Amino acid sequence: MEDLIARFYDGVMERLHGPMKFRFVMQPLVAAYFGFKAGRADGRAGRPAFFWTLLTNKESRGSMVKEG
Repeated sequence: MEDLIARFYDGVMERLHGPMKFRFVMQPLVAAYFGFKAGRADGRAGRPAFFWTLLTNKESRGSMVKEG
């Protein structure tokens, strides 16, 4: 297991210095931006938090999965 973790960590570190380093940083930033934007829009519309409602509200889970 420790070998797997070490290889994963080494792979991540290599990607930070490889040819795709821009994508490795930009993709999570863009996803966070759009997630924040959608969450803010849901809050302004009075809808509950998406992920928390999926976990806690069984009645509306099906419709929320279709919406998501």
